[in-house]
Formats: sequence, structure tokens, C-alpha cells
Amino acid sequence: MVKRILLLAAIASALLTGYAASAKAQFPVYGRQEFHGYFKNVQDDWGADVWNGGIPVSVNTATEFINFVKAKLAFGPGTQNGVGAAFIIQTMIGSARNLPPTAGQIANWEARVRYAESKGWIRWNVLISYQLNSYYQGTAAGSNPVDDAFFNDGVTRVDRAIQFMNGPSIAYELRYACANPVGTLGPLAEPIDFDITGRSIVSDATVVPGQTFIFEHFLRNNGPDNAPGIRYAVYDLSGTRQGSGGPLTLGVREYNVFNQNFTVPNNALPGTQYCQFIQFTPATDSGGTRNGPWACATVVAQFNLTPSVTASATSAQQNDSITFTYRVNNSGPTPSTAVACKVVATNQPPGYVPLPQQDVDRNPDSGFATGCPRVFLNGATTLTTETVSVGNLSPGSKICRSLVVNPKNQSGGPRASAESCVVIAKTPYVHFLGNDVWAGGGFAVVNPACNTASKIATSSRTLQDGTVAGSVVEYGAFALGKITNFGSGSKGLVNPAAPQGKMLTFSNIDSTNLGNYGAPQHCINDYVAQYQSSPALGAGTFDVGSRPNGNWHITGNATFHGTMPLGSQQVYMVTGDVTIDNTGIQYPGTYTKFDDIPSLVIIATGNINIQSSVTQMDGLYVARGTMSTCSNAPPGNLSVSTCNAQLTVNGAVIVGNLSLLRTFGADGATDVTRKQPAEVINFNPEMYLRSALSSSNSTTLRVVDEKDLPPRY
Repeated sequence: MVKRILLLAAIASALLTGYAASAKAQFPVYGRQEFHGYFKNVQDDWGADVWNGGIPVSVNTATEFINFVKAKLAFGPGTQNGVGAAFIIQTMIGSARNLPPTAGQIANWEARVRYAESKGWIRWNVLISYQLNSYYQGTAAGSNPVDDAFFNDGVTRVDRAIQFMNGPSIAYELRYACANPVGTLGPLAEPIDFDITGRSIVSDATVVPGQTFIFEHFLRNNGPDNAPGIRYAVYDLSGTRQGSGGPLTLGVREYNVFNQNFTVPNNALPGTQYCQFIQFTPATDSGGTRNGPWACATVVAQFNLTPSVTASATSAQQNDSITFTYRVNNSGPTPSTAVACKVVATNQPPGYVPLPQQDVDRNPDSGFATGCPRVFLNGATTLTTETVSVGNLSPGSKICRSLVVNPKNQSGGPRASAESCVVIAKTPYVHFLGNDVWAGGGFAVVNPACNTASKIATSSRTLQDGTVAGSVVEYGAFALGKITNFGSGSKGLVNPAAPQGKMLTFSNIDSTNLGNYGAPQHCINDYVAQYQSSPALGAGTFDVGSRPNGNWHITGNATFHGTMPLGSQQVYMVTGDVTIDNTGIQYPGTYTKFDDIPSLVIIATGNINIQSSVTQMDGLYVARGTMSTCSNAPPGNLSVSTCNAQLTVNGAVIVGNLSLLRTFGADGATDVTRKQPAEVINFNPEMYLRSALSSSNSTTLRVVDEKDLPPRY
């Protein structure tokens, strides 16, 4: 059948359908001019359908189509069917001209057809319009080269066809009626085989507040083909998109497609995670969307805890209360993890040395509630306070507390604070009985003005029964300086801080400024001049119990002790220091007659030093310097283990300075014992009845010092 007849039939079909004309076909097509055979390039404008009978419309799958074409190909390259099949295969894969096609070309064609089907790119039995047409060069007329060629119909024709696509574009069209390739012709897309995977990493998986780290995101094409049109997006834990990109064509390798710097907030808590992942599409040549795994940076605890304990006082007395404050300082950049805390409470003996801060645990645990476990933020945190009652704890002992935290830092393990220890102290008292107390003025030979404004300042404290323990004088209290916490008129040892405990405290100012007595001076008779001409004795140690009556002048230091004989009167004027040792100096306990009363006067131009073993001193003691009630006390603070015997002076003390160092009393199981004084100075009747200072042995008392006192306001 000649082409002209075919053309007329095609024109009639086009006119009936009314489809618009398509663009005129342009030659060459597949490298061949119009009417020139695809394989042999021989011109022959006479021909017929590519296949007699075309392709059944029942062929509507890739497998059916492939099998149908292969069956035609089996007829061989010298037949219309075989040439037509080769023509279709070669034009669908490109410009190859092997007749018949090679096995590799057939496999490539089959793969392309199946790939198009997998992509949904084959449209079965659709109505198309075309001008470019093809035919078989093998009819009786013409040169009959047994080939297939293309020609331009010159008008737009419409027919049913199989339409192959490359994505949204038409790639190849094949009429059912005649198996002619027509219209848009080009190679089908080669099968693309790729597989995309994604991953994300962080530059540091464990971070701390304020640290900057990097998220890095990668896409890998695992091939074997390049991957076109890849798009991606990066998301965080909240689902917020942090970045996106594409379309990209990825070769067979890994690409770093997106990075982001991230700074951890300063208030980030340990355990907080900052995560990102990459999402991408298509994931394979078949499409689809995939997510890469999360990449996370976790805020870790990086802390350093230092526990501490502070006491409200360094010392306390029995029945006092002490408040311990427990603190923890976190010097690290992050809050801590949950930390356990415990208070370690101990009572320690005198001389105990508190433990320093140590990375150890300590026992026993006092069971005091600390509010832990808890998280410690940066800086110092006051954990809790504890109030402890001293009770009857012995003076000299210590109440100690330490705080243990665990873990001390991110590496773990306990840390114990330095022990805070409070020494149980006491404030010993002195009682002056039978006379007055004068402070201020002085010896004229030392200070001619006799106007030193000495003060009387002692301690007092309220006991558990509500009474007050303190230092007192039985009669009047005078001072050129201020008098503080010192009772007067206190025969019954009443509260020295209460008004009735100050009834004989003299002042020339007002009732709130006791002391400050208005006398311009107060000169004290030191008796040195009176006895300088006495018989001389050499310096040494003297037992007054074996000495005769008399007055003596000793040049150099002298030591005294012993029991005065009945009726003995001895006066020692020492140019130097005096020491009282052993148990001291005592008068006999009882007298049968007036003349049995002994009298001892010791006068020193220097100091009177009383050793700690001395418990009693009878007589009159005068010193231009200092009288120390415990001269052999070790240097530094006193302890309850030294100078802890009560000292009783029966007589009078006239000294430039009185240093009261005894530690006896002010403690015990009851408030009565807590009022016991460390020193008692009794002005006894013997001082009036028979004094060695008297110029005669008369039994009449002689007044040696007289003062006119102003009224007390």
C-alpha cells in the first residue's frame, strides 16, 4: 500500500476528530532525513505500517509490552516484524542502529520501560495528536530496503497511542493501530538507581551553659547513580525548621549540606538536650521522604561544691544557745545534680583540733534535716540553720558541726566541710566581801596626779532560773572610770545588772552612767616610805610560819608561803617582785584571846605574783605594779585545766593593777554552782582589830584613810 493512501486515511481521521494541528515535524530525526531508513539510510517514500495489525489495546503493562516487542523481534532482521521491533527498541533508547539490537541494548531498553512504569510515566491508550509519523520501507514499490523511516504527514493527525513520559514531559509516543512511533520521540529516561541517607553530628556531645557548639548535617548518595532534585530541611526538637536547601544533584559520595552554630543558654539545666535532624526527599529513585537520626548535645553537670558551717559565736557558756548556719557554694558553671547532704555533729574534749575540709565522708550523722537531696545553683546557697543548746556541757569542751555533701562534683564522691567548733567557755566572777572597791587614781610615786580613770568592767549573765551571775562588792563601788556589769550593795549576791544590784555604785553623772566618780584624784598610800628603813633581809624564799615578829626591807625578789603563828605580826617591804607559792599564806583558824590574832603585811614596789597552787592568802597586800592571781598561767588564752582552783584572800588588796586569772566557778550542773566566784576577797575583822600597820599594840582601831563622799545620784 502506498503512503499516499495511508496519508489520505490519516487526514480523514484528523478532520473527524477536530484536534488542533501540532508543530510541523523538523528533520533530521534521529540523524536521518525524511524518507531515509533509520538503519540503512536508504531513501524510499513507499511503505506500510511498522507492524501489520499494530499493537493490541489490551497491552497495558510494561511486561506485556516488552513481551510483545520481543516476540516481534524474534522474527529476525530481514522481516517487517523484526525490523519494526528493532526500530522501536533503538529509538526508545537513543540513536543506536544495531540490527538486530545487542543483548545489552535490549536489556537497557527493557530497564527503561520498566523504570518508566515504576515512576508512573506510561499512559496506556490515550488520544494523541501528531504530524511526525513513521513507516516500514518494504512494499513492492520503491527500493524496498527493509527498514523503517520517518516522514511528515503535513497535517495534524489524532489517534490512540501508548505515551511514555520522562517526568512531566512526553518522551515517546507509539500508535496502537500500526505500531508507528509518532509525534514526540526521544529516548526514555535511563533507570536511576540511588539511595540517599542522612546523618547529623555535633562538635561536642556534652556541653555546659554558655558553650557554643556546631550542628553539622550530611547527605550521602549511596549510588550507583547520581541523585537529581534532592531537597532537605533541618528541624530541632520543637519541630522548628532551622534550615533548608535544594534541589541538589548529588554524586555518589557524602555532602556536608548545612551547619549551624548553637550557644547553650546560661540558665540551661543539666540533662537538657539540644537536638537536630535532617529530612530529605526523594530518598531513593522511587521517591519517598526520610529522616536522618537525631544529633544531640546534652548539658552536663559541671559543678564544684564547697560546704561550710558557720557558728553564731566562737564560744558559749552553759545553757547558752548556738546557731549553726549551713551553706553550700557552687563554683562550677552549671547547677549541680541532686545532692545529698548531712550534718555531722560531735562533742569533743578540751584540746581537740577541728578537722579541715576533706573529700571524705564523716560519721556520725546527726539526723538533722537539711532539705536535701537538692540541686545547687551557681553561687552560695544557705541550706539551713540549726540551734543547739549547750546545756551542762563541760567548759573547755567543744560543740562541733560539719556538713557533708555527695556528690561534690560531676565526678562524684563526698566532700566534708571544715569543722566549725564552738568552745564551751565560762566567765569567772570575783566577789569582794566586807568592804568597798575603788578603781582609779593610783600611787602618787607612780602617777603624782593620782587621776587615772580606771574602770570596773566585769561580766554577768542570766541563768536558766532567771537569776543573774556576776561579780559584786558587798558594799560600795567607786571608780574614776565607768562601772559596767558590776554589782554593789550585794551581800545577798542579787542581780548585779538590776537596780537593786547597783545601790552602792557611786556616780556623779547620772544613773545610766555609773562610775565616773567626781573626785579629781584618788591617791593610795603604798607604805613604801614608811618601811624603807626597816632592817634588811636578803632576797629569797620565806616561810612566814617560822619567822619572828618584825618589819623588814628586802632588796630583790622574794617568795612567801606558810601559816602565820598565833599573835605574829610581820611586815615585809620588798624592793622588787613578790611571789606567793605552795598553797599560799594562812592565819590560824581560831583564837583564844585578842593577842592571838596574827597580822601580815607584804608591800612590793613591783608585782605580786600568785601561783596557781595557791588557794588562800591572809593579810594585807600592797603593790605598785600588778597583782596576778595566776602568775604561772601559760601565755595566751586560759583554759579550764589551768588556774582552776578558787582563790580566797582574807584581808585587803591595794595594787596598781589587779589581774584576775582564776578559772574556777561559773559552771556546774545547777544555777547555784554557776554563781560560784573564781576569786573571793574578804575584808575580815582582823584587819580592824590587830593590824601590823598600827603604830602601837593598842586594841583600838585607828583610822588610816578618810574620805568625804558626795551624794549618789
